[in-house]
Amino acid sequence: MVGNFSDDLDESLDTSEHALRFKWSAVNAGYVQDDFINYFVTDRNRGPSYNIIHFLRIASVRLAIQTFIEQFPNEKVQVVNLGCGFDTIALWILQQYKHVTCFDIDLPNLLQRKAQMMRNAEEIMNLFLGYNDIEEEYIVTENYKMVPIDLNNIEELETLPNKYGLQIELVL
Repeated sequence: MVGNFSDDLDESLDTSEHALRFKWSAVNAGYVQDDFINYFVTDRNRGPSYNIIHFLRIASVRLAIQTFIEQFPNEKVQVVNLGCGFDTIALWILQQYKHVTCFDIDLPNLLQRKAQMMRNAEEIMNLFLGYNDIEEEYIVTENYKMVPIDLNNIEELETLPNKYGLQIELVL
């Protein structure tokens, strides 16, 4: 038996919340700017060594994303975040670049929780183009798409291009 879906979700939530606390700590120490982290974090205590480690991680990921996106200044670009959890990188990307579409992919229940948090933050919702105010489980707009998929299910992953408009040739 591969595992229990409920256990996988609990583990994913724990991992997402854990990573967010570290990131918040680095933001709070001034190592990194993230205008959206406070919408997702409640427990905020971490030590200085974690701040530096998380700064290095965030800075390197952002640099890689910037380097890629800036190679295509007048073209559409798509960024896929597999197992996104409560990560705010898609929000940072949308804040910086208008020609990018972000795909946040994770377990359905985790994305439902993330969507609830995001809907409570006007600053976040203002980033989305073509958002329809209809109460849906997930947020799907012109430039941001929550994709509820169990990454263990390869068949579901293969539906991304048709179901969500993912164009493989545009993806980082």
